[in-house]
Amino acid sequence: MPALWLPRSLAVRVTLLCGLIAVSITGMLGGNYFFAARSAILAHADGQLITRVERLRRLLVDVRSVQELRDQAMLLEALSGSSGDVFVLRRAGEAPLVEVNPGQVAPPACAVPAALDRPLARGDVCHSEAPGTPRMHWAAGGARAGHDGRMVEVLAGHALASEMQMIRRSRDQVLFSTFLAVLACSLLVY
Repeated sequence: MPALWLPRSLAVRVTLLCGLIAVSITGMLGGNYFFAARSAILAHADGQLITRVERLRRLLVDVRSVQELRDQAMLLEALSGSSGDVFVLRRAGEAPLVEVNPGQVAPPACAVPAALDRPLARGDVCHSEAPGTPRMHWAAGGARAGHDGRMVEVLAGHALASEMQMIRRSRDQVLFSTFLAVLACSLLVY
């Protein structure tokens, strides 16, 4: 005796089962694509952030005075990837020597500077989210300032506004493609 919730028509049953198979297969493939794309986008953003911090660490070695650092704030702003990016050069526990922070975003406690002799890695990147601001990734490293040899913390933050937009577009494309595949499969099977 067939289940009462199943339609009586064999064509409709086969169509529904093939549609379920299409949803499963295209959903798995689409999900795999989406998560791979999201990981690649975030890894690229983190790599660029790490590169900026490393460049600033090398730049500090050649600086002759704190004023020269402040004069190069325009250079720091030019190194930023987007208008929401943050750069802070400071000594531990002191006010910033140089700060490029158009959104006045407070650096999170998780942005602990990497040791002077150690290059940054992706594991050094931390994340923060605050209401009304995009998700931000942060990286920090210690550097020795050339003018006095004292330790300086180099802190950089990147607002992930454009990356999150790309991730949302990828998700929407996967969902739309899955819908089209299920619709086409169901029509062809029927």
